[in-house]
Amino acid sequence: KSMFPMKFFEYLAAGLPVIATSVDSLLEFKDVALISDNNCKMVSKNIMLAIQGKVPELKTRLNKAKENTYEIRTKKMLGEIL
Repeated sequence: KSMFPMKFFEYLAAGLPVIATSVDSLLEFKDVALISDNNCKMVSKNIMLAIQGKVPELKTRLNKAKENTYEIRTKKMLGEIL
């Protein structure tokens, strides 16, 4: 299992459209990012969609970032292990 890429939320918080490969831990975030199967054609297609502005709404991306700050995610994680 791969480690969760926390940079994902930093990119969202910066207001950037996010294109990511199909990492298991990111699949639940298809509502705020363009998730690509791990092939060049899909990545290329998603890059073109981002260039054309066909991405999830900025407000939605920013809200998801606010729900997943380092502090919030750390508290969730500690709640699960303590």
